[in-house]
Amino acid sequence: MVVLSKEYGYVALTGAASFLLMAHLSRSVVKARVKYNVKRLASVLGIIWIVSRVLYAQGYSSGKPEKRRRGSFGMVALLGLFLCTVNTGRTLLGWGPGLKWPVCFK
Repeated sequence: MVVLSKEYGYVALTGAASFLLMAHLSRSVVKARVKYNVKRLASVLGIIWIVSRVLYAQGYSSGKPEKRRRGSFGMVALLGLFLCTVNTGRTLLGWGPGLKWPVCFK
């Protein structure tokens, strides 16, 4: 049996506080995205990629590695994120006009 010290309560409270901080920051980001009309493509692609990694990890750790293929759709999202990154860098450097797609930022 594991015995935790009384002070371990601080660790638990720190974890809870970090959750509250992330909720507050997320709310602030959503407000700013609406205010400045920021496009969501990169965020959506990031969420898709994260979900695919979770499915990959679950399948891989199931003892049946062939189940990891359930997360393979994340490669499409990763390609989209790569294109967003290249387009953002190219546009910031002034190498031609911004492309219509991918619209990763305004």
